[in-house]
Amino acid sequence: FFFCAPAPRPAVRPSGAARAPSAWRRPTGTMASADGTSFDIPARDLSAFFEDSSSGGHPELLEEVGGTKRLVKRLQTNVDKGLTEEQATDAARIAQYGTNVLPEKRKKGFYEFVMDALEDKVIWVLLVAAIVSLILGIFVSDHPDTAWIEGAAILGAVALVTFVSAGNDYSKENKFRELEAVKDDRQVKVVRGGEKKTVSTNDLVVGDVVLVETGDWIPADCVVVSAHSLELDEASVTGETKAVKKDPTKAPFLFSATKVTTGEGRAIVAAAGVNTQYGITQMVMRGGRSLDDDGDDGGRGAAGELPEDHPSLQKWPKNKRWLCFPRYPDGGHSDTPLQEKLGVLAERIGYLGMVAAVVTFIALVIRYAVQFATDGNWTPATLVKLLDFLVIAITIVVVAVPEGLPLAVTIALAYSMKKMMKDQNLVRHLAACETMGGATNICSDKTGTLTQNRMTVTEGYLGTTHYDTPAAMTAACDAFKQPLLENIAINSTAFITVDADTGVVDVVGSKTEGALLVLSDRALGGTYAATRDTLKSRIVHMYPFSSSLKRMGVVVRRGKKADNAYRFYLKGASEVVLRLCTRVQSPDDGTVAKLGKKAKAEAEAGITQMASAGLRTLALAYVDLEGDAVPADWEHPPEAQLVLQSIVGIKDPLRDEVPHAVEQCKHAGITVRMVTGDNILTATHIARDCGILTDGGVAMTGPEFRELTNAQLDPMLRGREQLQVIARCSPLDKYRLVKRLQALGEVVASTGDGANDAPQLYLADVGFAM
Repeated sequence: FFFCAPAPRPAVRPSGAARAPSAWRRPTGTMASADGTSFDIPARDLSAFFEDSSSGGHPELLEEVGGTKRLVKRLQTNVDKGLTEEQATDAARIAQYGTNVLPEKRKKGFYEFVMDALEDKVIWVLLVAAIVSLILGIFVSDHPDTAWIEGAAILGAVALVTFVSAGNDYSKENKFRELEAVKDDRQVKVVRGGEKKTVSTNDLVVGDVVLVETGDWIPADCVVVSAHSLELDEASVTGETKAVKKDPTKAPFLFSATKVTTGEGRAIVAAAGVNTQYGITQMVMRGGRSLDDDGDDGGRGAAGELPEDHPSLQKWPKNKRWLCFPRYPDGGHSDTPLQEKLGVLAERIGYLGMVAAVVTFIALVIRYAVQFATDGNWTPATLVKLLDFLVIAITIVVVAVPEGLPLAVTIALAYSMKKMMKDQNLVRHLAACETMGGATNICSDKTGTLTQNRMTVTEGYLGTTHYDTPAAMTAACDAFKQPLLENIAINSTAFITVDADTGVVDVVGSKTEGALLVLSDRALGGTYAATRDTLKSRIVHMYPFSSSLKRMGVVVRRGKKADNAYRFYLKGASEVVLRLCTRVQSPDDGTVAKLGKKAKAEAEAGITQMASAGLRTLALAYVDLEGDAVPADWEHPPEAQLVLQSIVGIKDPLRDEVPHAVEQCKHAGITVRMVTGDNILTATHIARDCGILTDGGVAMTGPEFRELTNAQLDPMLRGREQLQVIARCSPLDKYRLVKRLQALGEVVASTGDGANDAPQLYLADVGFAM
């Protein structure tokens, strides 16, 4: 009776057996859309493109369906305009290909947590002791009317402990499920109805046009339709950390849960949710299905089989519970390091308690045996006495085992996590809550972390002419404004959205680029969107922003292909771009003249003045390429003989709460350091305003930091004259700083909001991604 129901085995088909339908795969037949046309390519065929992801998928299968252009038509989408909202919510499309949401994990019932609690060996011993005590108390004891109370009390204590433990675990499990639901939901840039917008990854459907750029996660399995220097980190699917280059012809597949390291691109969602390779893997890990949608391994061997040690494949009694309850695969979370250590501590204390209990029990039995040998006869009361000794021993075990210690830590961490959620901090790793309290150093990015990331152009230079306000820039001639408008529009990946109800303007992407886009629309006599649409077909090559070079560029074709005429637009750190310029364009008539030493010195002084006022400075330039000046290839940007167009000062106000927060950190003994890619003058101005840079503190640039040996650097991290600001630093500079602090025994927390902050965020003991 107690062991009668085996756990349900997953439907894994033996080789050669008939195919079985899958409960978690979407339908793969042909279905009609809302307008009567049908989707004639099954979801299974689309998913097959991405199989064998370690070798880049199967481009030959894409060619079999007609190539990318034919695929776009068969999915009834448009590369330029994407899906309409009606198409994105079309019931036939969703029924055919599914949504980009994995089925909810099986929720453990409360009774399962009760079963878990009852599996404790101490509980079993107590149950046996309680039953024996009840039997002896009722049938053997001289006082059966009261002797049963002891056994009943033990049963009551067991029930109380079991249900309290199960209740806490049940509540904790529900909180983790809520956290999982929130953390898996990200925002992704798409084109719908010809407009760029952001939507939840959960709302993506097959046929959506997705825009990706440096730092983005790939939300579903996609096919590239256009790319510029696009490279991905596919370590999550291949195990190799080497960046993989993507293009529409040779390597057209983007795999879900991989990350863009450089470049940008446009792709069509071809597989979503459980049909992605990531989704298939997740479903297998949950313990239920083979990798194929119908149980067939498709000639790929046993890759889809569950491992032999999977709980649901174990023989009795490992896959059965008592009272006919099966043991299901546990898809829950792992314990944090502190919980694991406390668990080990509790287990060791438990062993010590068991030794003490055994010694106590043996001592009491020996003592009683001696008394019994001298003056006693065997009676039922003797058995009751021995049972009392056993209860005493069990009590020692129960009291000695600190089972509530790991539970108390879990409750405290869950409470901490909940409090942080209220402060808009999403805890992706619960262990971070433990480490965070012991942080001794914080390495913080500036933009978007210490500042509000609300960029506005407040002043600047057109050519070498200074303008106090953006409105004054409208006085420039059209021959000057048009090239500048083109540089801002095409040399950018950000875009602006306007809320139809409130009219609030929001920038999607880099807020710095957003400030320039707003300037172009308001002061340069055109719109960035129309200019971008006009020029995008003439883009020849793009150079994505590089944290080490501090600039980005784009090459566009001028006129017809036969003209062999091009223009290279450059945008980046003001002092870097200015150093490359040899000519300057006049805002009065658009003519180009030589940039003399005096004019360049005045421009440098202007940069210093704006940076000292806390403004972020950027410079824009271009160069025309014709005839022999056109390079044989575009591997390296053509940065010779650049024409300076403009230098702008962008204001990013400090967050109101930052100075007080920095002061609190100092009071708690935590050292706060700023690591930023911005100008040294801008960085020191902001650092002084928020209290990071103090009298005697050291501020330096990334190149200066790189020249320091570890022996020179270490005293600056722990001495009186501490290194407090690093400006114009690269991702590797941030990485090295965190690593040296850890080597000195510091617990480091790191904050950042860009892809260039990823190395330090991963290395730090606690990483806060903004």
